[in-house]
Amino acid sequence: MDSNYSDFRFSAFVQNANDVFYILTADSFLTYISPNSLNILGYTGSDLLGDSFIQLIHPDYTLQFDAHLREVVDTGVTKAGIEYRLLHRDGSWRWHVFNASRILDPESGEPFFLGITRDITPNKDAEDTLRESENKYRLLLAGSSDAIFAFTSEGRYIFANESFSRGVGKSLDEIIGRTIWDVFPKDEADKRFAFLSKCFISGNVEILEVCIPTPAGNRYHMTTITPIKDEYGESLSAICSARDITNLKNTENSLREMTATLESQKRELKESYSLLSVAKEEADAANRAKSDFLANMSHEIRTPMNAIIGMSHLVMRTELTDAQREYIKKIHTSGNNLLGIINNILDLSKIESGKMTLDSTEFMLEWVFENVIDLISEKAAAKNLELTINIQDDVPQSLVGDSLRMGQILINYAYNAVKFTNEGSISFNVKVLEFKEQEVMLHFAVQDTGIGLTEEQKLRLFQNFNQADSSITRKYGGTGLGLAISRQFSEMMGGEVGVDSEPGKGSTFWFTARLGVGSEKQYRVIAEVGDEDLSSLFGSEILLVEDNDYNQEVATELLKLAGCSVDLAGNGEIAVRKVQEKQYDIVFMDMQMPVMDGLTATALIRKLPFCKELPIVAMTANAMRSDRDKCIKAGMDDYVTKPIDPSRLWETLLKWIKPHSIIDEAAASTDVEVLPVSLPAGIKGVDIESGLSRVLGNSGLYLSLLKKFMYGNRETAINIRTAIESGDFVTAERIAHTLKGVSAGLGAMHLYELSALLESAFRQNRSSAELLELLKPLEAVLDEIIGTMMNEPALQETEKVPVVVDMKKLDGICRRLKTLLEYNDSESVDLIEKNAELLKAAFTDNYKDIESAIATFDFDKVLSALNSAMQQSDLTQREQV
Repeated sequence: MDSNYSDFRFSAFVQNANDVFYILTADSFLTYISPNSLNILGYTGSDLLGDSFIQLIHPDYTLQFDAHLREVVDTGVTKAGIEYRLLHRDGSWRWHVFNASRILDPESGEPFFLGITRDITPNKDAEDTLRESENKYRLLLAGSSDAIFAFTSEGRYIFANESFSRGVGKSLDEIIGRTIWDVFPKDEADKRFAFLSKCFISGNVEILEVCIPTPAGNRYHMTTITPIKDEYGESLSAICSARDITNLKNTENSLREMTATLESQKRELKESYSLLSVAKEEADAANRAKSDFLANMSHEIRTPMNAIIGMSHLVMRTELTDAQREYIKKIHTSGNNLLGIINNILDLSKIESGKMTLDSTEFMLEWVFENVIDLISEKAAAKNLELTINIQDDVPQSLVGDSLRMGQILINYAYNAVKFTNEGSISFNVKVLEFKEQEVMLHFAVQDTGIGLTEEQKLRLFQNFNQADSSITRKYGGTGLGLAISRQFSEMMGGEVGVDSEPGKGSTFWFTARLGVGSEKQYRVIAEVGDEDLSSLFGSEILLVEDNDYNQEVATELLKLAGCSVDLAGNGEIAVRKVQEKQYDIVFMDMQMPVMDGLTATALIRKLPFCKELPIVAMTANAMRSDRDKCIKAGMDDYVTKPIDPSRLWETLLKWIKPHSIIDEAAASTDVEVLPVSLPAGIKGVDIESGLSRVLGNSGLYLSLLKKFMYGNRETAINIRTAIESGDFVTAERIAHTLKGVSAGLGAMHLYELSALLESAFRQNRSSAELLELLKPLEAVLDEIIGTMMNEPALQETEKVPVVVDMKKLDGICRRLKTLLEYNDSESVDLIEKNAELLKAAFTDNYKDIESAIATFDFDKVLSALNSAMQQSDLTQREQV
């Protein structure tokens, strides 16, 4: 080939190549640079030719470049792949790779430096970035708490970090380049390689839990193995990361053990719960058995105790020597005391079994204290103790709650005060602790000047069967139940109990109770005739619907004083018939009557076309709002309460009766001459002055009412008891209701209060046992009143009242008598004495047998004689029906 053509080709290559071609003298001066090189560097030929090339080399590399230049020129050895930073015209330093050779001038033989350089800045930057990334990842891997390592498919380690080194207890030099068998014991290494081979074959990421034995004990790792594949999908190596889960594993094992322990404890608790449930059922059964036992034993003991008390009572009515009377009196007193203890035990058993409930009725606070004083006054008088009651002015007199239980607490406190006080006084104090709307928290205290208590003694009070100490029991007697029951009653009323005392300075027993506030009724109204003009009432026709003869007489006399004409109807059925037979100006309607009650009768009368405008006024002993609402709802226009207040009666008459067109002034005069009669000087339990005011001072009328009450109510308590025991609560409530109205009109206010409590108990559906308990004080007061009356000469009948045998009444008495005789109850003696005339009239042939047997207290013989008498009079058949 022509040499000229070769030169041409080389020249074309140099001028157009992307590399920088240049020639330097041995002193590094630039004698030639290719045109394209100037474009690459950004210079012109005039900028560079003739200048030292070293000025374009970065100062960090000038000495190195000069040394390389000298070496190439002197030795003729070509240098290749040398990297320097070269200055471009734009001021940037860019990386270039140099290749340098020596050439000789053909003419002079002088050496020259031929250099070729290529800009490798992009590659260098990428290399730096890669290097930085590699350094970061190496640092990351080296500093990672996870053990990271890599190995080949033959099980040879090619990388490991410090965490892995620490984990296996070997240095990196002892790991990298070595096999699994060099690092781990053979058995462990075989297991690891088997799993590794599985990963290489499957090519999948695998996770396994590995136990690594170390001098400090086993370590657990969760290892992730990721195979690295080539372009053909073949796994050549794998990278692994292992996280130390020893603490987690230990925690897991601890949790597992704890769970197992908890499960075991759960089973044990379940078994314990089952045992506790069985024990609770057994305890409940035992408690019920105890309560039943106490209730049954109380009943069984009370029956003979009643006989002891009753018989001793009868004996004391006979002729006795002073010594005999004293003995019998002690028997009677001891029997009553024992009966009180038995009743306390029964109350306690009811409370513990949850059967004790509190009543919620309206009552006057003074009633409660009157009853308490009545019960303790005799004992207090025997010790010459002064009794005082201090009730603050802001204490409501009318309250709503269980007056019986509240009184029971006060009686317990009062008995203790009398028992432990030999001289001085006992005071009852009541004050308000909290008052809001219709509710009040009261503080009751019973203060005495007795023996007092020590701090140690006070701690033992208010607990079942506990007194201050054993010496108290020996000296004064008692069970300690009274205070325990008082505490429970107070807590049931939302209060608490306590005592303030010092030895020798007396004691103050107190309790609190949350009660409702009543309507502050006036229970003792003294009625007086005012200045009302009653002339317009003269000649008015009035129908009085009332079943009780006492109330009939009172109302009739008062209405006649106003110049009215009065017709009587004994029940609602008669009233309905009478209003169809005669035109009346007004009807006074009792609420509770046999055959047909007042509400039913009113509803029927209102259906009659000519009676739609007829004024009907309820005449009832029930003053509660609910009772009044019932009257109005039934069609009544108004109501007046019993006992009848004359002023209220006149107001009602004037309000509802239209004035008559013709009035005879003389005839209309209401001035009635009342002839004075001799009244009893005093009857225990009856306020004669108050009762007399009810009939406007008409002593003749009042005397007649006293007689009617005396003869009409001797069997009232028995009739109520009989009705209760036979389950006829309607009749029993009606009798109590009637007694309430009659007693208030008569002025027997304590009897009125007891009748009201009993009637309220019927409305609350109290049990027969509770009703009979409430009947006892009523019966005692009623017997006392009638007994006093029977001894009053002014009330004696001049002619003996013939006995008419009332079969229904006789039936009730016989039922009651049989029950008492079957239990050997001495009350049967009193029952026979009270009803001797009726029994004698009914059982003419058998009464002598009954009378002789009861005289010897042969209750079995009395029962046999009574059964024979009942059979002959067909009462046994009535009993079966």
